[in-house]
Amino acid sequence: MNNRTVGRSAANLVLALTNATLILVALCAWLAWHTFATAERVSDNIVRALSQSDAFKSDIANLSTEISGLRKEIAALQSSDDSTLGRSSKIATEVDALRSEVAALTSAIEGLSAHSQILIQHAVETSFDEFGRRVAQFVPRLGAISDPAASVPLSN
Repeated sequence: MNNRTVGRSAANLVLALTNATLILVALCAWLAWHTFATAERVSDNIVRALSQSDAFKSDIANLSTEISGLRKEIAALQSSDDSTLGRSSKIATEVDALRSEVAALTSAIEGLSAHSQILIQHAVETSFDEFGRRVAQFVPRLGAISDPAASVPLSN
């Protein structure tokens, strides 16, 4: 009869170890899934930031082309006669306004480029902080699953 108790105890021990292993595997799979989702969000944020930088670059190229055209018009008007002096002053004012826009866009891109590593680091830290918070919320729930007497709610 003593052998039966030892056999049952061994079987129960194997069953408990199997359950614990399966729970740990499920937890690791869940953690890996959330880690990959977080990494994907970070990469999407980086791609979005880089696409905004490309938009700035195309805006600068368009403004530079427009400034070149206006400079040519100013040169043509100034060489023609004095009656067009008012029009050339108006165009010169537009060129100055465009120059200030180009300067603003250039400084925005330089600022983005200069701080890109900081922005990427902040995005990664924020994502992994959120991931850590989710893990911290999940672990007590895991304990509640294995201990039905625990009072931790299973809903978000």
